[in-house]
Amino acid sequence: MPKLPNLTAAEPIPDAAKEEVGRILQTGDLFRYSSDHSPVA
Repeated sequence: MPKLPNLTAAEPIPDAAKEEVGRILQTGDLFRYSSDHSPVA
């Protein structure tokens, strides 16, 4: 049986990444195919 990764040793999510996720959520455009300029494309 393969050894599972240590999930408790994960690095914290950087603040810049959290801010970007918040920005994308505020756009309301969460679908990759909704437009050519979707923030999640």
